[in-house]
Amino acid sequence: MNRIKQLLRRNTQERSLPNASLIILLSLVLGGCYLPAARWDFEAGRGAPWWCQGPPDLNQSDCYAFSAYLDNAVALAHTYWVLGDFTTAGATAAPGFTHLGMGKPYILGSTAAFDPAQPNVVFYEDNLPTSRPVAVGWAVDDTGSGAPAGFTGNRENWLLVGGKYYQPVWGIRGFQNHADVFATSHACLQGPGGANILTSTADACYIASHSEPFEILVTNDDGVMAPGIDALVEELFTLSNTTINIVAPALNQSGSSDQTTQPPFVVSGSASTTASGRAATAVDSTDTNPPRNGSGSPADSVLYAVKTLMLSPDLVLSGTNEGQNIGPFSALSGTVGAARTAFRQGFNAIATSTGGILIPADFPTGVAATMDLVEQWRLGEAGPPHQDVTSINIPTCAAGSSVRGVRETVVTHADDVAGRPLAGQAAQDCFSTQTVVNDDVDAFNFGFISITDVGRNTPPNW
Repeated sequence: MNRIKQLLRRNTQERSLPNASLIILLSLVLGGCYLPAARWDFEAGRGAPWWCQGPPDLNQSDCYAFSAYLDNAVALAHTYWVLGDFTTAGATAAPGFTHLGMGKPYILGSTAAFDPAQPNVVFYEDNLPTSRPVAVGWAVDDTGSGAPAGFTGNRENWLLVGGKYYQPVWGIRGFQNHADVFATSHACLQGPGGANILTSTADACYIASHSEPFEILVTNDDGVMAPGIDALVEELFTLSNTTINIVAPALNQSGSSDQTTQPPFVVSGSASTTASGRAATAVDSTDTNPPRNGSGSPADSVLYAVKTLMLSPDLVLSGTNEGQNIGPFSALSGTVGAARTAFRQGFNAIATSTGGILIPADFPTGVAATMDLVEQWRLGEAGPPHQDVTSINIPTCAAGSSVRGVRETVVTHADDVAGRPLAGQAAQDCFSTQTVVNDDVDAFNFGFISITDVGRNTPPNW
């Protein structure tokens, strides 16, 4: 991380456009999503994204620099996702701070001067050890000469409290503020004592602070006309203030993992749609040696969406797949492969799969569980920092039974399957009374929805 801070500082001094290798390095190391998204927005001609809007709007160079700083700041909050971890690391409560609407700030590190590469304060929703971050930012000692100069653009709103200037940055999921990333308060922190009152994306405070449409890219590995993606897309279109783009393989690509074919890619027909008639882009390939079926792969679809169509999704949803992707199946899954490809490009992603290899998949239940997960993701209660690439597997239960609940667990390694069923109705016993769940195979077999981290390349527990 010290190397990254040096790169950030150098860019501040030079005020020059980071080159492509620096952009890639920063996005990979910091693990954030603001810098890649800013790059896509400018290259697509959309101009400054919401966190770089003013007045004045930042130019391309300054927006890239600020986006890298923001990714670095969010990484700090992700490192100390509960207040107890931050105080254990040495953070102390901000002195004399009672300002409502900003949460509870805790400081770690020097406040002698403003350093954009060195965020030093995390704002938590409360003073409890289990409280989560709501914002991150900078605290700087008052020298009597006024607020710090801050970032290029003079968009900040420094607040002087107890001999220090504070500047929160609202860039943590659930508490972003599209209207003003540097606002001195957040509408969802206006409860008694400034407590967190955010419970749903339907809350008035959430709607007011998330004025930009939420953009979702939907893909899969079963093909653009598959029933699973159709069922998911139809439900997604019921969401308000949301932009849905569908880019998926022209043909079934199950089992293609994250394989790619050689561009150029072609769109299979000018009027591609889902089964219900939603406009979609079906990706095919001109590769003479494709991995499967002569069609573009799930990973190809993601790359075409972000590199050719220049989409900049807030979230990539892959699925819902027909059939579970648990245990060693996750390594082969094109559903998971597409989500991993999106994450490597700097975009958050969820892979969703609904059991049903030997019986018809229960897509209504699978879609409902996926939508619940998307809601939690938008509130910051799922996805990073909890998981890098989140995978949800929903059982299809026999008549007279239903899913028993949700378990967040780990992915079974191939060596640990040991004869346990991985497919078919026998693997989804929703009548089970078993409560001990060791991994995703156990959860699925005993009738629970399984939520796991399948990781950038492999599950982190492998």
